Parts: sequence; structure tokens; C-alpha cells
Amino acid sequence: MDEINALQISDGKTEWIYYPPFHQYIQHATPTTGPSRIQASVPGLMSLNMAQSTLKSLSSLQKLVRTAVYVPDETIEVNGKSIICEVIRTEGELPGTSAPIITRFIFWIDKHTKVIRKMTEHREGPLHPTEPDRNYVMDRETLFAVADLTPTSSSAQNFAFNPR
Repeated sequence: MDEINALQISDGKTEWIYYPPFHQYIQHATPTTGPSRIQASVPGLMSLNMAQSTLKSLSSLQKLVRTAVYVPDETIEVNGKSIICEVIRTEGELPGTSAPIITRFIFWIDKHTKVIRKMTEHREGPLHPTEPDRNYVMDRETLFAVADLTPTSSSAQNFAFNPR
């Protein structure tokens, strides 16, 4: 098993944030608002913070989307595996800009697990309303590699936390 930088788990009542390199953990009641946000500059904990930030940024995309449509399913390659995905294309505008910046997203969602496996983002529009010939263009692709947590790949002891 790969070395764990940091681990955040909860049984619904208690939440633990464990940092193996220091053999330290924090334990407290599970927040009613969801997992605690990690605010630390320690490298392993920064990775956990980045994972939390990715989830938050994905949920905030709804503010940018005006329309969304299903397009034909596609098979993509993730971690050497072919995954059949539902594909959703969206279009919207970036809020708070003086000139309209068009934003397009495409999401590839695993048909079996319903997990987002890939996302592309394209933004385009004038840099300033008085200079329509100077365009802003941004293209970004994100591939979300997801750990295989099927019972055959992980034993139950990997999901039990017993601080000592």
C-alpha cells in the first residue's frame, strides 16, 4: 500500500484527521456541516486540503452553467482501464466580468459509479469591452483518477481506524 500523507475519516459521530509521519491525530465530533476543512501548511495535510478544495470548486460550477445537455456516451482510459461514461456538455458565462466570457464544460461521468472521471473547461471572450479584437482563451483538462475500493482490492481493516 502507498504511504498515506494524511487521512480524514468519520463514522458519522466522530471525525479523525490522522497524520502518519508525526503519528498524530485530531479527534472531535463530526461537524453537522460536513467534513472539517483542513487549514494547514504541512505537506501531507495540504494534499488533503487540495482534495477538499477540488470538491468545493466542482460544486461551485453550477453558478457558471446556463445550459446542459447529454451527448453520446464515450469510453475513456483512466489508470489503464476503459471506462464507459455519460457525457454532459454545458455552457454559461463567467459572472462579474465587464465583457461576456463564455464558459463551456464537458463532464465524463462513470456510468457504473456515477463518479466524475474527466472534465474539460474552455473559456473565451474579449479581454475588455473596448478592445473586442483582444481575446482571452483558456483550455483546461482534468482527469480524476479514482482509487479502486472494491472489496476484492481492499480488506475491511483498511477502513477501520483505531488510534493508539
